[in-house]
Amino acid sequence: RLMMSKVPPSTFSSVCIGPCGGGGGGGASNEGQRKIMYVGMLKYDGQKTIWLEQFKSLNHEKWHMEFHTFMNPENQVNSYQMIKAIEEAGVQLRIKPLPSISEDDLKETPCNFDGIYKDGGGISMIPIVTCLHSRLEVASHSISSVTPSWARETWSSIVSQIDSYSPSILVFANARESTDSLLTTAARMAKSPPKIVMELPNLFPSIDFSEVDAVVGPSHYAVTHYSVVEKYEEAARKPSMHVVNPGVDGGRW
Repeated sequence: RLMMSKVPPSTFSSVCIGPCGGGGGGGASNEGQRKIMYVGMLKYDGQKTIWLEQFKSLNHEKWHMEFHTFMNPENQVNSYQMIKAIEEAGVQLRIKPLPSISEDDLKETPCNFDGIYKDGGGISMIPIVTCLHSRLEVASHSISSVTPSWARETWSSIVSQIDSYSPSILVFANARESTDSLLTTAARMAKSPPKIVMELPNLFPSIDFSEVDAVVGPSHYAVTHYSVVEKYEEAARKPSMHVVNPGVDGGRW
């Protein structure tokens, strides 16, 4: 299997690590272009094949697209294949790993981290995400006032990455993870908040639909599934619901 440890991200001209300018393999956006920011992991799966098709078929004179990931590719399995495919599609990849968090950081934070260690091994992100939201609320949603520093730096990293590109539209896939809400909250705190689109590679979404502007499913079955409908009905602010079948001609948009 191809692993990023064998081929560093810097090998590719379309990859930008850390602070990025307007250039790169995908090129800078031109006046009149609308920007779409895709956010996700670098696992080459069914959802990514849909996005790659969008990269190739959407009108590049009208749309400027970038793919952003918040985890080091070397810590993502088989990321080489996706990085190569993104470059071949003429889209820039921006890598901005989130700040690391130590056990000492958590011990000094006034949050409840019960359940952070999974029984089968590994870390549960739920207590960490809950803590990040609570620290933001205590700071009245002022990132510069968030404490402790690891929480402030986490929020700042996500928001600054969105601000650095300033997209018209931010697209992410329903991961059924608590981290989905970090992205949508950060997007709303951006200097120019983008419209937020959630795609449905999975059913049973966990996020509050009030947090997104549109939900896109690959089929009527997905969009009308009871787990999706329940979330829609519970939302205080209803998103628009759309069906875009995989393989649709993106040149029409």
